[in-house]
Amino acid sequence: MKYETLWHRLTGIYDTDEAKAIVRWMLDVRFGLSLTDIVCGKIDEMSETEQSELEAMMQRLEKAEPVQYVVGIAEFCGRTFHVEPGVLIPRPETGELCRWIVESIAVGTDTVLKTKLFGLKVRHFNNSCLLIAFTRSIHALFSM
Repeated sequence: MKYETLWHRLTGIYDTDEAKAIVRWMLDVRFGLSLTDIVCGKIDEMSETEQSELEAMMQRLEKAEPVQYVVGIAEFCGRTFHVEPGVLIPRPETGELCRWIVESIAVGTDTVLKTKLFGLKVRHFNNSCLLIAFTRSIHALFSM
């Protein structure tokens, strides 16, 4: 399989740049292939098992299944979480919103202090569950 063939299969769903990015991310995260590896044709050197897995993943992507479900992970605020169908995929915009809220609440206060005073708390449970909480109550913050 060639990289160009793979991303072309997704152009009916995504624009060209997004299709390329999805395939690159999947090849990197699941198979450990860098962009250099991809350009040098390392996809053709994958084992039969990996080729079969790649084909199964491509078929899921062609059905417009989110790449995070296909690969099984999603990143949020610098952490990696296990995701699968039925689990909401954490969006980068949500992380940006959390940071923006903390920045907006107390202008002129350093971020660590703002996080402590105004209650942005992110809890992780086994890399599969995420809780984001905001509070203006110090007691509520420290009881989480």
